[in-house]
This record gives sequence, C-alpha cells and structure tokens, in this order.
Amino acid sequence: MSDLWMQDGIIAGMLSAFQTIEGRVPERSLLASLIDRANLAAPHAKPCGVGENYLVIDQRGGVAKCQMEIERPITTVHAFDPLGVIREDAIGVQNLPVQAKQGCHDCAWRFWCAGGCPIATFRATGRYDIQSPNCGIYKALYPAAMRLEGLRLLKYGAREYFCPP
Repeated sequence: MSDLWMQDGIIAGMLSAFQTIEGRVPERSLLASLIDRANLAAPHAKPCGVGENYLVIDQRGGVAKCQMEIERPITTVHAFDPLGVIREDAIGVQNLPVQAKQGCHDCAWRFWCAGGCPIATFRATGRYDIQSPNCGIYKALYPAAMRLEGLRLLKYGAREYFCPP
C-alpha cells in the first residue's frame, strides 16, 4: 500500500467525519482536538512539550520523554528533578522548533502544526529537522477544520460573546 494512497484514505475519512460534525456543530471549539497533534487554537513553534515540559512515567517508575518512547526511560521518579533530566537529555527524541525544520519555512500552517510529531517524523524519515510525513494530510484538513470552527462561531458566537451570562 503506497503512502499516497494511505494519505488519501485518511483525508477522505477525516473529511467524512467533519461532515458528520457539521451536522451537529458543538458549542465548544474543536480546534485543539480534531487533527493529530495539531492545535489550531493558537500558534506555536513546537508541536508538543516533549523534552521541555512533558514527561511520562511507566509502571516501574521509569520516566521517559514521551509515551511513544515509554520503553526507553531516561531517568526515574527517584531522581531529584526528573523533568530537569529530561530537559538536559540530548539522546532520543529532539523537539526542534518549526523554524528549524526543512520544508516548513514557507508553509502558511507552520505555526499551527509546528512541523508535526517529532517521533513520528523520525520514525518515517530518520530525521528530526524535516517536515512531518503527514504534511499533505494536515494541509488538506486544516482548511476544513477552520471551516467547522467558523460554522460554530456563526451558530454560537453571538451568544458566547455578545449576550450577558
């Protein structure tokens, strides 16, 4: 199965889900929860907090940078500052800012996807400094997600912003 065929299938499936959502637009925004690690609610230079302000703990007290690397703990809960150890670690996942990722410099969506999940990108390409292999999916889905948000605001926005509680 080719990557392009898989991407087309994911896009078609998500657009179908968006159509279903459009039929019952929720009152709350879905911009931070519709598409993978993308957060369309606010611009950001990194897709997540891995290596910076995030850690995961396994059942034995091992501490890893991300749940996708839980089998490779960096430290333990017994360390004086487990998050400090995670921040100083230069091995394993590197969460580079989107400005440092090849293929992202001129993208209109760069501060929304922030280059995509660094672990997924590394597993697919062997690099952290390159755009996500899901870039085509993001570019196809972001406008549709923004459209859903626009419909939500049209339906509920006046009540939310202009009517007293």
